Amino acid sequence: SPTSMTEGLTDQWIIINGLNFSDSISGFPKIWIDGIKLSGADSTGAAPVTYISSNQIKVQATEVYGGPDKTRDIAIRYNYGVNDKVDKSDMITVNVSKPTISNVMPSKIKIGRPENCWIIVNGIDFSESLSGYPKIYIDSIALKDQPENEATPAVFVNSNQIKVQVDQVYSGRDGQYDKMRRLAVRFNSGNDDVVWLDDAISVDIKPEITSISPNKLTIGQPENTWITINGADFVKELTDYPKVSIELTLLNGQGENNQAPVIFVNTNQIKVKVDEVFAGIDDQYIKDRKLIVQYASGNENSIEIESAISVEGTYYKNVSDWAQQSAQFMVENKIINDPTDHNLRGTVLTNRAELATMIYQALGNGYDDADDQFQTWAGREISHSPFVDVKDASVWYFKQVVYLSNLRFDDTITPFNCLDGSEAAFYPAGKITRGWALKAILEAWNIKPLDQSDINSDELFSDVPTEHPAAGYI
Repeated sequence: SPTSMTEGLTDQWIIINGLNFSDSISGFPKIWIDGIKLSGADSTGAAPVTYISSNQIKVQATEVYGGPDKTRDIAIRYNYGVNDKVDKSDMITVNVSKPTISNVMPSKIKIGRPENCWIIVNGIDFSESLSGYPKIYIDSIALKDQPENEATPAVFVNSNQIKVQVDQVYSGRDGQYDKMRRLAVRFNSGNDDVVWLDDAISVDIKPEITSISPNKLTIGQPENTWITINGADFVKELTDYPKVSIELTLLNGQGENNQAPVIFVNTNQIKVKVDEVFAGIDDQYIKDRKLIVQYASGNENSIEIESAISVEGTYYKNVSDWAQQSAQFMVENKIINDPTDHNLRGTVLTNRAELATMIYQALGNGYDDADDQFQTWAGREISHSPFVDVKDASVWYFKQVVYLSNLRFDDTITPFNCLDGSEAAFYPAGKITRGWALKAILEAWNIKPLDQSDINSDELFSDVPTEHPAAGYI
């Protein structure tokens, strides 16, 4: 007794019960126990006993050694003769000491394949007495020479330290980022012969961004423009990440939080496609734009780069963001003039003369060529106006109104016409509704309206009855 001991230093007494023990011969009995150091032992490992009675002797153990043999034999020598001994097998079971983990170094590691990176586990009662043990396992970190789905044998430094070399650090499991990783030390083959340390290692998957190309964009809808983000340690194993957002810029596939999924090129490069670059917000032109790379879920897992992209182009005042590109198109094609202050007065209602002018200049290839173009189409100069309030040829809208009131196609309906053929008022300063503006535009481009009998009321707006004169155009 005891029949079970634990590997390591000890001061336990081992009691041997039996018959015919004698203390009549000096120095005897002596005890030898396989793999257990006894107090007062000689060079052979045998130690003199403490005699209690003919039925019991005892000896004090000072250290229990580990080893491949879990059970230990005992021998008792009762005299000097070669055969003056008795022995018994498998008398004491030795258990490997359960180690304690105090800390792990390094406690933070970068994703990828680190060079010559060792994980050092500090603690107490580590043992190398069992072949193949201790072993180490770390969540989602591949260790050098690690068998599949198994722990890796550690390098034994001493009873207070073991270590293992890292082969590859993964982002996590099942497409999710696991920042904190558990570490396990298996010290024997039993189901319970393992100690765990939760949150032993923090894994950093934050990429490094070195450059962005191009770093200049132009307001509008660019064709086949990609923003390439260069750096290191980009990860593609995570579901839905990385994502990118650019301030006041519509990216292809953009969804929640204005973020768009990237095209993963390699660990050093990702890219996103630009659909549209807006000029600004709330009537303010924003030149420098912030870019955000979201590399995993959570606000803390993002990189913000201020002034990452510079935007060039004209921002038109009093024009909504959604209409900026249309305004730019109309200015570039000389359909409207661009004042020096770029104030297009987009919040002011358009009057009939202004609409006629825009249609005239759009059809006529811009304000520089429109007069010649319409006169060529007419085959002559037209100077007669059918409208009683458009008779003065010196007013700025005279030609526009006159030519459009004579622009007829097969249906003989002009963009601005007198329905009864008699002279009537044009009301150049009068406002025009959306419905009649559509009528003027569609007739100018010879787009025929639907016949009233073909109009499906379900396809109209709720405030447009089928009998409305402009319903077919709408």
